Amino acid sequence: MARLTRLGFWTFVALLCSSRPTWADFQAGRLAYDRGDYTSAYNECDAPAHQGNADCQNFLGVLHFQGHGVARDEVQAVQWYRRAAEQGHGSGQSNLGVMYATGRGVERDDNEAVKWFQRSGAQGTASGQNHLGAMYAAGRGVPKDDVQAVEWYRRAAEQGYALAQANLGFMYSNGRGVPKDDAEAAKWNQRAAELGNPAAQANLANAYGSGRGLPKDPLLSYMWYTIAIKGASGDFRDQVVKRREAISRELPPALVISAQQMADRWKPRPQARLDTPAVSQTPPPVGPTAEKKAQLEMTGTGFIVSRRGHALTNAHVVEGCSEVRTRLPLAESSVTPVVATDGSNDLALLALPSPPPILSVASFREGRGIRQGDTIVALGFPLHGLLASGANLTTGNVSALAGVRDDARYLQITAPVQPGNSGGPLLDQSGNVVGVVVGKLDALKVARAIGDIPQNVNFAVNANVARAFLDANGVDYALVPSTTNLQAADIGERAKKFTVVVQCWK
Repeated sequence: MARLTRLGFWTFVALLCSSRPTWADFQAGRLAYDRGDYTSAYNECDAPAHQGNADCQNFLGVLHFQGHGVARDEVQAVQWYRRAAEQGHGSGQSNLGVMYATGRGVERDDNEAVKWFQRSGAQGTASGQNHLGAMYAAGRGVPKDDVQAVEWYRRAAEQGYALAQANLGFMYSNGRGVPKDDAEAAKWNQRAAELGNPAAQANLANAYGSGRGLPKDPLLSYMWYTIAIKGASGDFRDQVVKRREAISRELPPALVISAQQMADRWKPRPQARLDTPAVSQTPPPVGPTAEKKAQLEMTGTGFIVSRRGHALTNAHVVEGCSEVRTRLPLAESSVTPVVATDGSNDLALLALPSPPPILSVASFREGRGIRQGDTIVALGFPLHGLLASGANLTTGNVSALAGVRDDARYLQITAPVQPGNSGGPLLDQSGNVVGVVVGKLDALKVARAIGDIPQNVNFAVNANVARAFLDANGVDYALVPSTTNLQAADIGERAKKFTVVVQCWK
């Protein structure tokens, strides 16, 4: 299946970026803008801009371009962008370059656009780097050079700039400036999709639908097409709707409903204001405060998924914790940063502070997914401090390939799990990860509803969902074919080396 669209090059998002110290007026203007009070935003920055504040000069350019708080005037926008750009303001330089490249408020001039993009990109402004990459890709103002385009896209993409990530995915999917690589294209489209880029969302859906660069998964394909439709318009939207209609024929009606529900729950990750210095909005304390001693609230399980020491667990294990600690095998517990969470899929990513020199890492099952009836092994630390201090191993089968109300994000398993198992690995007979243990059905609640106590109704997040979460956060993980049938004891011995206790302190 061909990619849906080539991405547009220009975007006016370099709004509040700065590599220079800001004035209080600019901060007040930014806060007013964020709450939709554009008149106050303009008034806060008007005087400082005339006095030479580059942040406010760029800001007024944006307001004039958008017609927010002032009459829309692209000529005035160019004038304010220029004043900021000539002071070395990276976002002002990028915005001025866009005006020259598109002929908005000034006569189109590709050479002048490139000049300002180069200045902006050279000081690390992501929007300028992305736009310079676009000029090289199109051969505008510079000789056409896909290798240079990829280099500039990559610089911006690695800063978390969504449009550059999507553009880089386009280059990999078409083999421009780099060898064609569907897996690498999917990785960058995944990152941009998580930040809300509709074209990347559609191309990610296409990858799941075709099995190019990702395991074929019609459910996730339908979900991402649905999310892309929300942000798409015109002919592009019509294309996405047709693609979603085609993939829906591969799903039973219950899974179409599940995919729609997943799309409705999805929210984009906030994209950082990449070049804005962090400014605390909280005043410093005026006197000494009593330091509250943290208490151990609960424990769960996690497992190591990358050589860099990333560990995967459940979001509910680390939710609301003032401090998260992990304990590696044969080691003391240590404070562990939470890198990312996905509450809708109950997943969290941790960064172990000091992994040991020889680090065992879990591998995910490659190729065909787990089947109903297949044998599985769960490893974790249930009722930690009450039961044995070591890892607890249980076995069972996959009883269903969906959770409650046919939610295909989950597997239903018969392996017994207890409080503390949450976040642990679910392994197949080759010892490869096929899921993340998430919990059990509330037996007492169900018993009140149906008059009977359910037995062995437990759940795990499907490995495909977990891998998508890791992809979105740029985590490299291992994929290994499941070609051997190991004894449960052997699987457990291997898994103990990459399974960790996760502690929530409050």
